[in-house]
Amino acid sequence: MASRTEEFQFAVHTCREHSHEDVFSYCNTCHERICELCVKGKHKEHDWNSISKHVRKIRREAVSIAKKIREVLIPYLRTGSAKARKESNRREIIQTQQALKETIDAYTKLLLAIVDEDSSNDQELEKKIEQLIKIAEFFEDHIHSAHDHVVLDMDEEYKGKEKEIRQSTNQLSKVRSFKKGHLAEDTLKYMFGHMVFGSRDIVKPHAALVRTFNLDKISVIGVATISKTRAWIHAFESTKNVLIDDTGKTLEETDYGREFNSFNVVGKGHTFSSTEDEAILEITDGYVKTFYETKPYYASGLCKSLDGGIIVCLIEGDRSEITPTTKGEVHHVDMSGRLVKKYVRQKETNSALFTWPNKVAQNVNLDLCVLDFVDGKENDRLVAVSVDSRVRFTYCGQQFLKERFTGGDVMCDFRGQIYLIDLLNNSIHILSADGTFLQFLLTKEDNLSGPCSLSLCENTLWIGCTKGVVKIYEIET
Repeated sequence: MASRTEEFQFAVHTCREHSHEDVFSYCNTCHERICELCVKGKHKEHDWNSISKHVRKIRREAVSIAKKIREVLIPYLRTGSAKARKESNRREIIQTQQALKETIDAYTKLLLAIVDEDSSNDQELEKKIEQLIKIAEFFEDHIHSAHDHVVLDMDEEYKGKEKEIRQSTNQLSKVRSFKKGHLAEDTLKYMFGHMVFGSRDIVKPHAALVRTFNLDKISVIGVATISKTRAWIHAFESTKNVLIDDTGKTLEETDYGREFNSFNVVGKGHTFSSTEDEAILEITDGYVKTFYETKPYYASGLCKSLDGGIIVCLIEGDRSEITPTTKGEVHHVDMSGRLVKKYVRQKETNSALFTWPNKVAQNVNLDLCVLDFVDGKENDRLVAVSVDSRVRFTYCGQQFLKERFTGGDVMCDFRGQIYLIDLLNNSIHILSADGTFLQFLLTKEDNLSGPCSLSLCENTLWIGCTKGVVKIYEIET
């Protein structure tokens, strides 16, 4: 068997392009060995030198190359090994299962204690029932044979018991019953966790332009797809929502009777945020009514909640009026217009979550992704908030951008990836669910100009822009 030293004693190479020529030079431009004909030909203007000179350089860097291989490349590959991650994943899953089981056991114990507490009065109730049975038997069997005074005594006892029962009605109504919960898979994933790809393995989408058309040269500030080929759109300062197809043809119009900031469409009913009315309004068959009052705040962006209902951003005054004390809120409202939850302060620090929240989307892990404006000088920010009011992350754009990051709209896809419109930089940022920047889906170099709003249906992305432009893309992975 040849020794390792013998293994590295090597014959002379011949040129790839000129197989009859030996190689004596190395092209640093193309990173390949070349012959004398190559040097005089297509590599003439390139950066090249002799193989011996290039090898001396490699030998000088040998220690650092070996160090990089051992300390960077090999560990990098090992972190990607399923075998290396298997035990860690199994351990974390089992630990989470145990913790969840302990939590469920403790909660079960609490519920059973409440049941036992509610049933502690049963013995006393049984005694009262026995007394009532005896009174009933008297009136059934002995009423005619008993002495008059006995009849009066029993009648008084019956009336006393009846009065006592009426007075205790409120107490009896406090006996509790178990209201069964709904074991939703999304909620379980949020509580337990789920398997995801590492950020380097995440599938990064590509947007292929399908169609572009122009409407009325007014900025399209709202888009809500109802299918891949149809969407409701809302133009700046318009009182109307217009249903169009993927050629720009108007199919239907709904006039809200006032200007509005954002809207939501469920079946034939539309809900929309109205600054004028300080409320979310609902319009069905042309009739407008108040869905949810937001005073003293103005209603801004809203979206559908994955738990049911609507999530709405509440703001103080105009963006130009933002001060260091300006504070906004986000509310979750059910479909009956009842408040479910307010998002106001961080759970950990009790500091305000938002300054001027303008747009909101809910991710598949139930996090709220809120576009929050601070002032006109700093970058806008995306704040991701969990259902228990913890800040998951804050994103303020990329440092190398020409203009400051200015958020226009936000949405999430079925993978949990977050799409952000950046108005001034004419681009769409994509983040992972944990806030890692993944890529620019579209930029000015892709002829994206003035993006204002976006909506996704399956793999079809609609983007509303300034000057009435609507662009439709197919998202490919």
